[in-house]
Amino acid sequence: LRPALRRLCNATCDWPQRPGFASAADPLTETRGGDIDLAAMPADLVQLCRAAWSPLAHRRQTPIHGDLNPSNLIIDRQGHPVLLDWDECRRDSPLFDLAAITPARAGAAMARAHLAWEVAAGWRVEPGHARTLAVRLRNDRGSSATSPC
Repeated sequence: LRPALRRLCNATCDWPQRPGFASAADPLTETRGGDIDLAAMPADLVQLCRAAWSPLAHRRQTPIHGDLNPSNLIIDRQGHPVLLDWDECRRDSPLFDLAAITPARAGAAMARAHLAWEVAAGWRVEPGHARTLAVRLRNDRGSSATSPC
């Protein structure tokens, strides 16, 4: 899957952000964007999320899938991966998709940024799940965060 994602990033690297969506760098200075509304979250979580996203502020951004998991992947007859369900795609660090499929290769900081994104993006639409992930984000202050996927 990594080679296919790399080809996708290279082929679409100059595409703009989807209207109404946001990258992890956007909520560093704004409270709303895409599925995120930081004003609806507790202040300590906003601070933790922003701290997790701050290393991404100046990283390369490309279109990403944004919801890589086994239910969004099929293998065609030639053995090529085909990604389904693109409703969460956005322009952001390609490391978000890498963190979803191989957290160890993405590194602890990126896995933490991914976890923070899942908390913030789910806060209003999946509050129970987001609160469960928020416990992990609060308890793991960056030492060994893992991806929620």
